[in-house]
Formats: sequence, C-alpha cells, structure tokens
Amino acid sequence: MFDSQRSVPLFEFRDLDTIRTSKFEQFMTDVDSAVQKLHKDFADAPKKLKLKRDAPASCTLPTAPSPTSPNNPPIVKPVDPPSQPSCIPPPTGSVKDAHEGEMQKVAKFFCDKYASNTAAKAPINIAQTVTAGTRTEGRTTVDIAFDYPPNEGNQDDVYDIKLISVGHCTPLNGFNLKSPVANNNCADILHNAWKNCESFPEVFSAFAHGGKLMIIEGNNKGRGGQITAGCLVYSIHTKY
Repeated sequence: MFDSQRSVPLFEFRDLDTIRTSKFEQFMTDVDSAVQKLHKDFADAPKKLKLKRDAPASCTLPTAPSPTSPNNPPIVKPVDPPSQPSCIPPPTGSVKDAHEGEMQKVAKFFCDKYASNTAAKAPINIAQTVTAGTRTEGRTTVDIAFDYPPNEGNQDDVYDIKLISVGHCTPLNGFNLKSPVANNNCADILHNAWKNCESFPEVFSAFAHGGKLMIIEGNNKGRGGQITAGCLVYSIHTKY
C-alpha cells in the first residue's frame, strides 16, 4: 500500500469489459471501492507458518543433574572400621568425677534399652542422660545404671549419650544400632570413645561446641568423645 510498510495481498484484474469515456469516472470509483473493500476484508495479511519439528529421542542429549542439586545429594560412604575418636576438650574448671566402671554400666544400659534394634531408615536421633551408682531396691543396695532423674542434682558419673545417623549415608541392610559394623557393638564403641579420649597418649583432635575441631594434647580426664561407625555417630560425654 502507498506510504505503508505493511504487507498486503496483491489483486490482479483480468478480462475487463470495454467502457465508454462518459462512464470512466464511475468505473474508477467502483474499482476504488471494490479494492478498499478487499483490503478491509483481508486486513490481516496471511502469514507463512514455520513448523517446528521435534528432534527424535535418539538425537536428544540427556541433561546431567547438578552434583549439588537437592535431587542428587552427595553420597557418604559408611565408615568401616570405626573412626578414631573426636574428643571433648579437657576441662578448665571444676568438674565431677567420671569412673570407667560406672561408665561401662551406663553404656551397656543405654545400648540395651535404646539401641538394640535395626532401624529401616534415617533420620535417627536418640539422646538420653544416664547415670550409674548405688540404689536401694527393697532391702538391697545395688550399683546399677539408670535414666538420670534431673531432680537428683549434679553428681559423679552422669553422661549424655547420643546416637545420630550420618546425613546421606545409607547402610545396605538398614541401621543396625546394636552393631553398626562387624565386630563392633554399641557398648564397646561408646567405651572406646570415652577410654581413648581419657587416656590418649598422643596429640588428638577434639570437638568443641558448634562442631569446631581443635587439637588438644594429653587426656581429657574422662570427659568423653564420639566415634563414627558405619552410618552412625556414637557420642558420650559427662554432663557435669
């Protein structure tokens, strides 16, 4: 069209009849009207469609998920044999006593009561405060371990024990809380975490609150520690 950039259809007229000169003006008027009507009727010019063909499956490259995406978290392998202990730092002030014999009773009590089964899936988060000492049962005084009653106050041989699953770590046959790896049971692991930190002869790594690793020399006087075995972390430390 004149003075326009829009694409419009092109009309071709053929085989027109002859006309007299006196009727030429009316003829042009009719032609102009007819052309304008055609332009209005076909205002939206037809467009050539571009068909998009989908690539066959054989040509499509798979998109690898990101290693850090939520659907593809990093896999953590079970720790076997158990790790070396991470130890509580030695105390800097006054603390209650911790005795190996009582600690072993505490560890066995906790494992028999709270870690004697196999859990099918994570997360696992077991925490309990246990103590050991003399108790009167009827007319008999016995030295046993038991769940620590908070109203008994600060005293010797009170231990906070935790059993926690490691993130993104899955053992083949479920979480065996009693024996996470061959030849290592719950009570022995807790004992080793405590004993190896209580009398470690060399420099060892210790964990402070907030999970920050430190290097400590000497022993921590029975404050406790933790060991990772399989996909489980066994932790024991004195409460007071």
